[in-house]
Amino acid sequence: MDDSHFRYELRPGHYVCLSPLSDEILDELGVDGLGDSFGYFIYETEGGVSASRCTNVLVH
Repeated sequence: MDDSHFRYELRPGHYVCLSPLSDEILDELGVDGLGDSFGYFIYETEGGVSASRCTNVLVH
């Protein structure tokens, strides 16, 4: 996952982040209809800082 430009912890181990996402992550999540992967995304992650994984893309 790309480095977050913004990261806010909602509860322990659950974050909302703002950053670019790679094509691989978007494909893994099955995200369609967002145009291309260029730009910033608001998304949720779970896990610790070193083991976080994207779980849901909220906005492109």
